[in-house]
Amino acid sequence: MTRRFQTKSSTSINSQTTRLMKKSKRTHAPKREDGDDIISKLPDHILLLILSLLPTTEEVIRTRILSTRWRHLWTSIPSLDIDYSRRHKPPKTFKKNKFKKFVFWVLANRSFDLDSFRLCCSNYYSMSTIAQWINIAITRNVKQLELRFCPRKKSEDIELPHSLVTCGSLEILRLFLSTHRLSMPGFIGFPALRVLELNNVELFHNDFLQDFLINCPLLEDLSLINCLLDKLIFLVINCPKLKNLRIDNRNKAEYLNRFEYVGLCSLVMLFCPKLVSLEFGGHIADKFFFQSLDSLKKAVIHSEDTLLDEFTFDPIGDTIRELYAGISHVESLSISHHFVQALHLPVSLPNLKTLEITIDALIMDSIIEFLKCLPDLESLHLIVEQRFFTSRFGDLDQEDRRRILTCHLKKIEFLEFDGENTKLEVAAFLLAHGDAMEEMVFSWSNEAKYDALSMESLKKVSNFHKASSNVKVITLLRTDAARFSDNM
Repeated sequence: MTRRFQTKSSTSINSQTTRLMKKSKRTHAPKREDGDDIISKLPDHILLLILSLLPTTEEVIRTRILSTRWRHLWTSIPSLDIDYSRRHKPPKTFKKNKFKKFVFWVLANRSFDLDSFRLCCSNYYSMSTIAQWINIAITRNVKQLELRFCPRKKSEDIELPHSLVTCGSLEILRLFLSTHRLSMPGFIGFPALRVLELNNVELFHNDFLQDFLINCPLLEDLSLINCLLDKLIFLVINCPKLKNLRIDNRNKAEYLNRFEYVGLCSLVMLFCPKLVSLEFGGHIADKFFFQSLDSLKKAVIHSEDTLLDEFTFDPIGDTIRELYAGISHVESLSISHHFVQALHLPVSLPNLKTLEITIDALIMDSIIEFLKCLPDLESLHLIVEQRFFTSRFGDLDQEDRRRILTCHLKKIEFLEFDGENTKLEVAAFLLAHGDAMEEMVFSWSNEAKYDALSMESLKKVSNFHKASSNVKVITLLRTDAARFSDNM
């Protein structure tokens, strides 16, 4: 059975759309033989839907030339996406003043409220100019705002406009600030904000984030991605309605030039009674304190490998055990083998139904002991390291096999699969002894290898001995985004 989860790449869509838009400069909208404009006679809401499918605001605006009906139609689309990087190829041709006028012109010609506004302008413009653009978007009752900018001076802090931090319509805010410090004016707060994502932001005051969050009474989703938190002594997140929390500093290449070591803060304290999903990636804090996390169902803990290699395991082990104590009641867990290595086994995860884990040959004994602690596990997702050896599985006695491949384990999925023989050997062992298994999935991440090798791999698996007569073997191509949305 073969499933294929894939879509055309955005590059392909953009190039096709661009060709169509260039052609539109030379022709008018399609007409019937009697001369009537077919498309322009469609209702406005259909035409606006067509426009919303175009990838950029620039391409939407080009439709003005199609006919008089289209001349002002673009001003009613609910979303704007303006990015300086799409207007300077090669970079020397970029005209800052022209782009500045374009942004003002687009915002001034809006005739309806904005659902979303995305602006990317790097460090080409002063903070006063950017503040003007933000203020105009706020007057249009913008609901979703994504801003990618930074000051011209590297040492300059970023203070968001007062109109933004008191905006009553804003529900989603995403900021990309190139590791600059973020500060706020005195404010009442974001009364409607539900989603906050801070990317590459330096937080330097212990109480800053907590003061910020207190003024977001409806916040449900908080992400701190590649933020500089190492200057903080503690990070307190106290949100009564927060459901999803992500703290991830795995991709720190952008600011390694400025800091020799970029870790997390000394102490992370969480008070989130409605938290459902928690993700920590990269360097972890020295200490964790969790309170009122009874609603937590999903946890993703991917600690930075280099951190565990460079320092002794004793303090890291204590920290991971504190972290484990706060998430031990989850139903879905994604961890690296380093997490398992730092635990004191056996452990108890009484509610765990789905586990994603990396299998590494060097600590296979710890992983096997960990799996033996999960008698009610229903779904197991494996990332098998290339250096993995199957002989350790083969050495298991019948009792150990029974404790790992229980009657509850119905599904096993191989992630990041590219047809490797080592992973097929692991699959052969699991199929031969998993007498309650109902589904084995091979998730490919490389489209070219999927096209070339998936049928061959499926043929090999079909010849493996299967302890369960009901097991289905599935091969599919999926992205990381699809993987986490489906499995976690």
